[in-house]
Amino acid sequence: MKNLKLKATIAVLLTLALFSICLGGCDGNDEYKGKPIKKITYTVIDYMGGYTDVHVIDFLGNTYSACGYFPYKRDVDDVPEVKSTFTDEQEIAFLNSAYKAGFFKLEGEYKPNEVILDGGGWKLEILYTDGTKRTATGDNIWPQELKDSRNSFEELCGVKVV
Repeated sequence: MKNLKLKATIAVLLTLALFSICLGGCDGNDEYKGKPIKKITYTVIDYMGGYTDVHVIDFLGNTYSACGYFPYKRDVDDVPEVKSTFTDEQEIAFLNSAYKAGFFKLEGEYKPNEVILDGGGWKLEILYTDGTKRTATGDNIWPQELKDSRNSFEELCGVKVV
């Protein structure tokens, strides 16, 4: 009988300890509290022909703009055209959703271990209102944080961006 009570007490204590560890690991911070963002520019380049897509999210004007071009046919008129607008509430929802996906941790250069001759690349630039910026680039590799933020971009812009 004593062994049964001891085992039950140990099981309860272990369960409480595990529950406490799980709660302690959750910081509960699902809100973006970083520097105010002026603009996010995401550029994708297809290495076979060089076709380039430019996506710009302007948080001051609450607009999503895009354009695509071939470098050898680029015209001075090839500037991103406004495709959609969004509200301040949608902006906040996007920032929080992208933050949860780890989007704002992207920085530096992402390259595969093997050599790939075709494929494509991307460049991400986050411009803050204080003039500083964060840049990330990729060559035939897309980090999980970028993949996980796809829905955030689609909800804000109305189209698949990343």
